[in-house]
Amino acid sequence: MTGDFGSIEGIVAIVGAAAAGTAFALRLLRAPPFEEGLAHGVRKGLRRFAPALFALLPLVLAARLFGGAVRGLAFDEGLVIGLVSAAAVVALGAPAEPDGPGPVDHPLPVRWTAGGVGASGVALLAVLAVVLWIGDGPAGLLGVAVGPAVLLFLGEPATRFDLRLRFGALVAVLGCATAFVPQSVILRLLLPDALLLPLLVGALGTVAGLAGLLFDRIEGPYTLGAPAAAGTGVVLGGYAVATWIPADASVVFAVAAGWLAALTAMYLPRWAVYEPAPTAATAARGGVALGVIGSMGRGLRTTVGAVLAFAVPLLVADVAIRSITSDGVFGVLLAAATAATAALVLGGTRVGAGPKGSPRRVPEVLDVVATGWAGLAVAFALPVLAPPIAGLSVAVLGEGLALGAPATLGGLVLGAIAPFLLASATTDRGGSAWVRAIAVAAPAVLAVTVGTLLGPAAIIGLALGVALTGIPLGLFWATAREASASLQAQLEEPSPDRRSLATAFDAATGWRIAAAVLAISVAALAVAATIAPANGALGF
Repeated sequence: MTGDFGSIEGIVAIVGAAAAGTAFALRLLRAPPFEEGLAHGVRKGLRRFAPALFALLPLVLAARLFGGAVRGLAFDEGLVIGLVSAAAVVALGAPAEPDGPGPVDHPLPVRWTAGGVGASGVALLAVLAVVLWIGDGPAGLLGVAVGPAVLLFLGEPATRFDLRLRFGALVAVLGCATAFVPQSVILRLLLPDALLLPLLVGALGTVAGLAGLLFDRIEGPYTLGAPAAAGTGVVLGGYAVATWIPADASVVFAVAAGWLAALTAMYLPRWAVYEPAPTAATAARGGVALGVIGSMGRGLRTTVGAVLAFAVPLLVADVAIRSITSDGVFGVLLAAATAATAALVLGGTRVGAGPKGSPRRVPEVLDVVATGWAGLAVAFALPVLAPPIAGLSVAVLGEGLALGAPATLGGLVLGAIAPFLLASATTDRGGSAWVRAIAVAAPAVLAVTVGTLLGPAAIIGLALGVALTGIPLGLFWATAREASASLQAQLEEPSPDRRSLATAFDAATGWRIAAAVLAISVAALAVAATIAPANGALGF
C-alpha cells in the first residue's frame, strides 16, 4: 500500500497516536477531580451513551438485513468502530466556561485546546485502521462515517466549544475521500498511494493545528494562531507532495485551497461586524429590536462573501486536480479534508479583533466550515460511490442525475428545506421532548424515505440540497451572533437588553443548523451503503 513516499501509514499512525495520547494525558492531568466519585461519573457516562446504544441497534440490524459489505469489512462493523471513536472524543472533552458576549482577553486552558488536536488524531486512527483492514472496500469506511453521527447528534453541546460536530464532519470527509479512490483507475495509476493521501493531509493538518495553538499563546498586537497554522499546513503539504510527486504540484493547490476556505470563513464574521465604536454604541442604545435588525443585516451582508469562501477554493481544488486526471472530485475531497481538519484543530484559537479591540473565538463558524465541507464531500463522492455500491452503471446513474429529472429535483428541494425545519423544530426547550426526538430521527427517516421512493439520484440531490442551503444559513447565523456580541459589549453587564440580545441569537440554533447538514449527509451515506445493495431497493 505504500509507494515512493515511504510508509505513509506509519506517519499517520504516529501523528494520530501522539495527538490523541497527548490530549488524553492533558485531560487526566489538568482536569478537575470527580466531585462525587468515580462510580457516579461512570453512571453519568452510561446514561449519556444510552440513547446512542438504542439508536445503534436498528442500524446494525439494518446493515445485516440488507448486506452492506461490498468486500472486506462490513458496514455495521465499521459503524461500531466509528461509535467507539466518537466515545473517545466525548472522553476527550473538558468542561470549559462558555465564551461570553464580550471580548476574549486570554487563551482557553491548554487541556481544552488540545481536545481538538486529540479528536483529529482519533479520527485519523479510526479511518487508518479500517483502510488497513479492508483495503479497497468502501462499505466499512462509510460505516465509520455514520458511527459518530449515532452518538454525537443525540444531544446538544454543553458549551459552544464542543468538538462533536467537527469530529463527525472530519470522519465523514476522510471516509468519503478514501472510499472514492479505488473507483478512480486513472488516479490510482498516477498516484499509487492515493488511498492514503487524504489521511496524510489530515495528519499534516493536525500538526499544523498544534503549531497554531502554540502561536496563539504569544501575546502581542496581533493574533497569529490561525495564520501560523495555515502557513505550517501548506508548507508541510507542499514538502510532502514535492517529495512524493516531484513532477506535479497540483495537490499542493488543493491542500492550500482547503486552508484558504477555513481561514476566510473564520475571519469573515469579524470583518463584517467591525464598525467604529460610536456607531456600535448608537445601535446598542437603540434597544433590542434595532440591535436584532442590525445583527441580521450584517449577517446577511456577510453571507455572500462566506459562500464565496466555499465556492472559490472548491473551484481551485477541482481545477488543480484536473491537471493530472480528468476527474477533479478528488481535489475537492482533499480540500474538504484540509478544511475539516483545520476547523477541528483551531477551535481554541483567537480570531480577529472583537469588541473593544480584543480577539474573539468563533466556534460556530468552525462548525459550519467542518459540516459544510463534509456535506459537499458527500455530495461530490456519492455519484461515484453509488454505482459500485448499488450495482448501477455510471451511464444509467448519470441520466438519472440530470437536473431536470424529477428524482433529482425532489431530493434537492427536500434537502434545501431540511436545515430550516430541523433548526426550528428543536428551539422550544419546554415540554418538547417528543418534538426534539422526532427532529433527531428526521435525517435518517428522510434519507431512507427519499432513497426508497425516488432512487439514488434523489439521495444525491438530498445531500447537495442540504449543503446548498445549510452552509449559507449557518454562516448567516454565526455572523449575526458575532454582530450581536459586538453590540452587547457596548451595554452594561446587568442590562436586560444585553440578555435579550444574547437570547435572540443563541449558540444552540447555529449548532442545530450545522448538525442538520452533517446528519442528513451521513444519513445519505448510510442509505447508499446499506439499503442500496439490496437488489434494486432504491428503484433501479
